[in-house]
Amino acid sequence: MSRDKMLRRSIFALIVLIAFSYGTVVGAYRLFPFAPIRTTVKYIGDLRTNLDELSRVTNDYSADSNSEYSISPFIEYNIEKIEYNHDARLNNFDIYRNDYTELDKIDRLAYLDFNNGLLSVYSQDDYSIIASTGIDRIEFKRGVEANGGIRNLFFYKSNLLALVGLRNTETECAYASLINISLKIVLLEFPCLPQFELVTLNTVGGGFVSMPDSETLLLALGAPEWMGPGIRALAQIPSSPYGKILKIPESTILGNGNNYLIYSSGHRNPQSILNNGEKIVAVEHGPRGGDEINLIEEGSNYGWPIVSLGSHYYFEYIDKTNKDYNTNNEDLTDPLFSFIPAIAPSMISRCPRNYEEYYLPNRCILIGSLKARSLFFVQIDDRYSRVVAIEQYELGSRIRKLIVDGDDIIVGTDYEYDDNYTGISFLKLRLIPSES
Repeated sequence: MSRDKMLRRSIFALIVLIAFSYGTVVGAYRLFPFAPIRTTVKYIGDLRTNLDELSRVTNDYSADSNSEYSISPFIEYNIEKIEYNHDARLNNFDIYRNDYTELDKIDRLAYLDFNNGLLSVYSQDDYSIIASTGIDRIEFKRGVEANGGIRNLFFYKSNLLALVGLRNTETECAYASLINISLKIVLLEFPCLPQFELVTLNTVGGGFVSMPDSETLLLALGAPEWMGPGIRALAQIPSSPYGKILKIPESTILGNGNNYLIYSSGHRNPQSILNNGEKIVAVEHGPRGGDEINLIEEGSNYGWPIVSLGSHYYFEYIDKTNKDYNTNNEDLTDPLFSFIPAIAPSMISRCPRNYEEYYLPNRCILIGSLKARSLFFVQIDDRYSRVVAIEQYELGSRIRKLIVDGDDIIVGTDYEYDDNYTGISFLKLRLIPSES
């Protein structure tokens, strides 16, 4: 063997050894290019999974919508006897955590329920629940950001309902639709939104609350825009359902009509509504700042887009003297409270029983938030005229859904790692008993 050939082999062996050694160090200490390689591998894996899922779903699309097809929407993700691990103490609460990273398709909760030790969840991005409703699910295949999605799931008595955002790129029509999953029928198809290219259906709202005394449902529809003045203007147009809280009678919910009334107007992106037996309270996203707590009264106008304590996303100041909407600003209803800076409220509930009793005669409401990654305990005076105190409990995760179960609070959050939302985390907050 020639000397040159031996030298080349030695250099090659040395390069292999160095590469192997560096690869070992990269894997152990996550040095460059560990992150790009892992991202690439994950992308290839997700791509294959998505292609397999698309093939399965496409086959579902072709199924006869009139066939007898029984859906159990929570069967795959029912979690029995969930085991929580004690995580930390936070002011007045013990916090217990359970991370379900394997549920990587449930990175944004549309539904959370807790009953007799069984935790049920459903994702905004999983559309199998509407498989037998007769809707062309081709419109859903790209997910929430691209083509709409399941904005909320909720029960009215024994009927499971879904508010769904739809985008049809061929017809350039984006709209919201209300579906009765239990009866497998579409209840309401709301009109196509203007400025198709500017529609963001993930801001269509979706808050709801049952009104059993009047056999009606209150459903909140936002004016889903990013920078579309023609869209946000719908909140002040009486004939449009967008930017409104709608009053839907039980006859429509049961499929015996398609009627609804405008309950209140001037809403941007109302996320959740609470009926505590005394008043109706809602939380709403502002633009850049100005998230609101609103006391909802029938016939009231809450001002969007005429007034807001936030500014538009392109930093344009919202002129409080705007006269373009033929509305007297004196007739507009101010929010009960505004969060500045924004917290991105996600859900509102009554406080745990022990908190409610402790703060009497004030009224206690509980708000989860996305941006602030916190729970907010809000004390409202007994006349519902002002907010008197707010306690913030920072949990470190984006809160999607929450349930108050007696003295416990069960929270569903985005589980965050590697700058991605790849699962969900469940938290249980239990009040620490007083030592006195």
